Amino acid sequence: MTASLDHTAQLWDAITGQPFGPPLQHEAGVYYASFSPDGRQVVTASIDRSARVWDVATGQPVLEPLLHTEAVHYASFSPDGSRIVTAGGDQSALIWDAATGRPLGSPFKAGGTVWGATFSPDSRQLVTFGVSTSARVWDIAHGTLAFPPLAHNGHVHPVQFSRDGRWLLTASGDGLARVWDAITGEPVTPGLDQGDEAKGAGFSPDGLRVVTGGDDRTAQVWELRSNKLPKAELLSLAELLAGHELEQTGAMRPIKPKELKSLLQTLRSTCPDYFNRSPESVLAWHRQMLERTTCSFEVSPAIEQAVWHLDSLLKAQPKDLDLLRRRSDVHAELKHWDAAAADAAQMLQAGAAQAAILRRLANLNWARGDSNGYRQAAEKLIQLAVTTEDPGDVGRAVSTTLLAFEPRPELAAFERVLRRSAAEGTRDWEHLNRLGWLLYRNGKYDEAQEELLRARQAWPESPWALFIGAQVNILGKARLAVLAVALAGS
Repeated sequence: MTASLDHTAQLWDAITGQPFGPPLQHEAGVYYASFSPDGRQVVTASIDRSARVWDVATGQPVLEPLLHTEAVHYASFSPDGSRIVTAGGDQSALIWDAATGRPLGSPFKAGGTVWGATFSPDSRQLVTFGVSTSARVWDIAHGTLAFPPLAHNGHVHPVQFSRDGRWLLTASGDGLARVWDAITGEPVTPGLDQGDEAKGAGFSPDGLRVVTGGDDRTAQVWELRSNKLPKAELLSLAELLAGHELEQTGAMRPIKPKELKSLLQTLRSTCPDYFNRSPESVLAWHRQMLERTTCSFEVSPAIEQAVWHLDSLLKAQPKDLDLLRRRSDVHAELKHWDAAAADAAQMLQAGAAQAAILRRLANLNWARGDSNGYRQAAEKLIQLAVTTEDPGDVGRAVSTTLLAFEPRPELAAFERVLRRSAAEGTRDWEHLNRLGWLLYRNGKYDEAQEELLRARQAWPESPWALFIGAQVNILGKARLAVLAVALAGS
């Protein structure tokens, strides 16, 4: 079964992949479609403000449309097939009699667009979720909330009951998934940190694991082990994590650092499973945290954390080129030029692509004030560029080694490559800008000005246009200076 914005839902033969029956037609796009438990009917939810129930065998509607006042985002049958729930943009969910199409009770108001609603396995509860930053669990018989909303700090994605109906699983835009007690509404796990937005979560068939997935392109599996520790040790673990001690009066007292250290040492011996981790799991954690911190470069502490994670990973994999590159990038972001250049040099030794690393090394040496290091890297890059006829490689070499240029035979070879590329029609502004500066370095001021003017014309709306214009003016002044020297000599 598929649903489409082409105003239809379509049944398909699961063996042949061919359409099964005619399209199920709505007056606007169809957001969702699902089967009844016995597979004989299908319910569809549409932007046309209706949900419709269809006979699978005939493809014909079997009830009048189930109407909302806004687009219907979701529709599904209860586990026993006797009821249908619909949810939509009118901030409500409705339950209908699956045999008659009549509404059963009042709408469940969810405080925002409702993306979906899920029945509990015994069909006594309904959980709604959507734009609101909480999921709401309803007592269907009484039409009221079963307990306070299950709160997150972002919108809530599809919610799932465990097979026995004992637990609820939520996933949210705040990056966390969480398991809740379906009877009391209390959280029974800490936030399961997916990292980026947690788009979905599900229980394993035995209910002992949870899988989460998110915008960071990863899925994670979490163990839901029952805790058999004595209450005293559970309390000590809670105090260690909170950094506070619960006094007999109910007040929370901050635990002093020495006491925390002693508590940690005690728990390490009494609860070793909570503190002993394999080297592989530690490295996996560093990689997970690295992905999170390197997405937050606006925040300086996050960048510094990235350095620590990269240091830890590189101790185990000292020649990993990707990790070296990333640490070099992070050091450069922090303006740690020496460390960034050291990583670039290590990449070169480890066999990374020479041209790219030489460009990086030249720029980093210049940034840290090492003119000799810059010239050495630039010299190697020039010699490497002489062996290629690729205008992109030559152009990048010209850009990087600009300050190291002196009259030399290689410049004529570079000029030949860039001019040939220009004659073949490669006239983008960046290429023209590089050619202009190369001509300037070769002392061909008139031609240099001409190419730089063409570069500005090639992309006049670019913010670089003003910069290129300034370059043209600089060249004009340089020409006058050369002319003045020549006149003075004569």
